[in-house]
Amino acid sequence: MQSNSPVVSEWIPRVPFSEADTAVFDVKLTGKSKQIVPLYTCIGELSGFVIWCRKGKVAKPKPLPKPRSISFDMRGLSLENESSRIKEEPLVRISKRRTNLEHKDSIYSAENIYGIS
Repeated sequence: MQSNSPVVSEWIPRVPFSEADTAVFDVKLTGKSKQIVPLYTCIGELSGFVIWCRKGKVAKPKPLPKPRSISFDMRGLSLENESSRIKEEPLVRISKRRTNLEHKDSIYSAENIYGIS
């Protein structure tokens, strides 16, 4: 059984992604009424339905640099190799001060000038 409806590729030309500036991101069907769908463009009517589409700009992908071969001598000049050789040492605690304060500490007593209100 063959369908009488046209094939989509017959009325929508295909364009390579790299050449496209605008694309259809969404399609909506609504009942035939005077209601307008915000941010959508009316394409037409079909069997009592209104066809809406949302178009937008296509983000161009950034071109990737071509991989290059680096000679052994050039790799020896890299700072990246030197930093990878240095092992990270654990952080040494310089201060002996406690990390938390408790109510019994002197800043909470009335004897301190900051404790007087």
